[in-house]
Amino acid sequence: MVLKPEVLFGREREIAAIELLTAGVGERGAALIVRGEAGCGKTALLDHAERHAESRGLRVLRAAGVESEAEIDYAALHQLLYPVLDRIGDLHASQRDTLARVLGMTVGGGVPGDRFVLALAVLGLLSEASPAVVIVDDAHWLDHASADALRFAARRLAGEQICLLFGVRDGHEHAFGGSGLAELPVGPLAAEDAALLLTRRVPHPIAAPVREQLLTEAAGNPLALLELPAGLTPDQLSGTVPLPERPYWATRLTTVFVDRVQGLPPSTRTLLLLAAADDALQMADLLKAGELLGIAAADLDPAERKGVVHVRGDYLAFRHPLVRSAVYQSATFAERQAVHLCLARVRAADPDRAAWHRAAAVGGRDAEVSDALEAVADRAQQRSGAAAAAAALARSAELSPDPAVAAARQARAAEAARLAGRPSWARTLASTAGPHTADETTRAQLAYTLASIQSETGEVAGAGVTLSQAELGLSDPRARAQVLSRAMWFAWNAGDLPLLRDIAERLRALPVPPLQRAVAVLAEEEPRPAAEWRPLSHGEPVYLHYAADSAEWYSGARDRPSAEGYATRLEAELRERGAFGELALALEVIAQWEADSGHPRSAQATAEQGLLLTEETGWHLRAAIFRSLLALSAARSGDAARTSEMASAALDWAAPHQVRSVASRAVWALGLLHLAGADPAAAHRHLIRLVSPHDVAAHFRISRRALADVVEAAVRADARADLPADLPLRDDPLSLRARALLEPGDAAFGAALAAAEGFGDPYELARTRLLYGEWLRRERRPREARGPLRAALNGFETLGAAPWADRARTVLRATGDSVAPNERGASAERLLTPQELQIARFAAQGMSNREIGAQLFLSPRTVGSHLYRIFPKLGITARAELRTLIPIR
Repeated sequence: MVLKPEVLFGREREIAAIELLTAGVGERGAALIVRGEAGCGKTALLDHAERHAESRGLRVLRAAGVESEAEIDYAALHQLLYPVLDRIGDLHASQRDTLARVLGMTVGGGVPGDRFVLALAVLGLLSEASPAVVIVDDAHWLDHASADALRFAARRLAGEQICLLFGVRDGHEHAFGGSGLAELPVGPLAAEDAALLLTRRVPHPIAAPVREQLLTEAAGNPLALLELPAGLTPDQLSGTVPLPERPYWATRLTTVFVDRVQGLPPSTRTLLLLAAADDALQMADLLKAGELLGIAAADLDPAERKGVVHVRGDYLAFRHPLVRSAVYQSATFAERQAVHLCLARVRAADPDRAAWHRAAAVGGRDAEVSDALEAVADRAQQRSGAAAAAAALARSAELSPDPAVAAARQARAAEAARLAGRPSWARTLASTAGPHTADETTRAQLAYTLASIQSETGEVAGAGVTLSQAELGLSDPRARAQVLSRAMWFAWNAGDLPLLRDIAERLRALPVPPLQRAVAVLAEEEPRPAAEWRPLSHGEPVYLHYAADSAEWYSGARDRPSAEGYATRLEAELRERGAFGELALALEVIAQWEADSGHPRSAQATAEQGLLLTEETGWHLRAAIFRSLLALSAARSGDAARTSEMASAALDWAAPHQVRSVASRAVWALGLLHLAGADPAAAHRHLIRLVSPHDVAAHFRISRRALADVVEAAVRADARADLPADLPLRDDPLSLRARALLEPGDAAFGAALAAAEGFGDPYELARTRLLYGEWLRRERRPREARGPLRAALNGFETLGAAPWADRARTVLRATGDSVAPNERGASAERLLTPQELQIARFAAQGMSNREIGAQLFLSPRTVGSHLYRIFPKLGITARAELRTLIPIR
């Protein structure tokens, strides 16, 4: 542990900001990152926050990142939550069990907990302890698993009575960067405050030149102002002896601390080295380790008298992290080795820490220590501690004398690093392991890891190629089929039809069960018999996802119930298992189905949840897919701001990386938005891109879905000549509508309407009716036009598609019909925000607040506050009334 001076000179602005947050805990939740360089006074500010909160009667929970525990998963969570673990029984059963497992309160059993379940458990436990101020100092040293859970909680404090404060040192990577949390930078002290602090620190007279030099070197850093003068003699302070020429104050301070430590007795330095090598060591264990080395407790006295350390509670606290670094770095390897071996004995009851101490003590490859670290990784993976597992496996690989074993462990380390959201580290591990393995299973795992990293960093096309090439080096048919099926998904999103067809041909030729071969259907552009893709519905989640998508795409209205059935079954299975990380597979298809079935607000709510999931997991490709789906839903409803926001965000990621599936939907959304309004030329500029083969927005399947819109924009913009001569129009409802636009007539529109009425998509039916009514009016048949136009208007108003309704109303008036203002009451779906709609839907199913929170990653308190707002919006007073207002899947 580290003890820092409480220095608050010139920190009025920072103090005010912190007090404002802590004072508002009873009314609102908030999170703040307090960041600055070493010695700037972050801990002093957090200490002030603690005192201020306690003075207001608030509960304070506090923890600190510990450098020696950065690879011990959930170490910080255990420290933070220990005072409130008596409330764990109040959590949802899955959250309670997962949290108990990762904190070591239960042993063995079960499958690794889903990271979302754990993160929600942390939020739930903090909520149960509220109103509270939660302080996490040195957050840059948090273990990755704890940091993930706390970041999740910090982004979901709306409706909570929690204030989360993180102290982070500049120049260190940490999990909270880019999280969108507010930051409070703690910069250098103002000149007058620095001068005042220096005056109070030094009792001896300081010559003016010396004073100026110290102020210049310290550059407003409080710790430097406190410690630099301590390393000077009275003669140096008076200016009679020149000051030593030293570099930047942090380096100079380290030298000051090293000199201070070197002046201590050897036995004292050894005790300090024990503490520095394991700064989570309790005093009892520190003294026990000292005894093993023949050192008594009294040998600590000289360090305490010099102010190097201080006993705080059960721990020995260093004055500052730089002191700890000085102690450890100034020791020889032999001294550090002896200390780590001693600590491994003391930590024998904690096999993870003991293994890391043994690893720090070896000077070369060691099979026994390597095996011990693999066991550490296995335990970490059982607790969903991916980052801890990756670190242990990577070190295990370094220490393994067997090259094949080392390569296998490094491959596992690479995948664990990927799952932990560390793509650069994962890529390095995978790349260096590849040349050293001949094992097919290991090679396949490395290929999948590299491909996954490529896809999430934008190299989606490259991911498909990586897996396609990897399959050539495998002999086991099932392994080859698994690699190829994964390659197909990447190639599909890249829109690489030649690669897809090549993969499909190779996949169909493999002697594997129909389930694995059926994935080849992704390469098809034309409808395929259900027998080809239905085996997918009997497989694992990823196959069920392909089945739902295939039913939606290939069978249209004839088998849309199957698409819904597969997707909702997949959603139910994943929610039941608590596998929220995989839930995006189901939500993608469900959102598409809801949009096509006349429930745009539900589609938006589903896609919003999918986006939340993928953003939290760092799945950039899937996040971009959900943004493009949200753009399409918003465009259908005529929400210009939301369409532009989501489409732009999707294109910003997809266009540079040539991810056609995302770009195609995003550009389609932008064109659709203009098509609803009065700017067909702008619509055409966007939509014609979908059928321009070399454009990133041209996707072999998605572009086909948009063909009716492409044709409508070209016709209305008088730009038919821009359309390709070989438009792939079929006999489906949307193609029939496009044909009617290109060659209008009663028969053509009649065929399009008949097909649309059986298609099961009220939005597309209303669109077809609108176009038919507009054509009839242009043909000077206003009376005949009014019927389809009124039907279109009613359809759009029911869907809440305001711009389309306005367009239908305008044309209807032009026929001489007196159109009454829209007196249709807004549906429950349209009155609620996407998140409120999700909550209302689950409440309508009879779920409790705790159960709803478990599904939507919210605390029960937040769910309750949402329901409090939902009831008045819908004009109801009881949950039972929701069942008559909210559609339930």
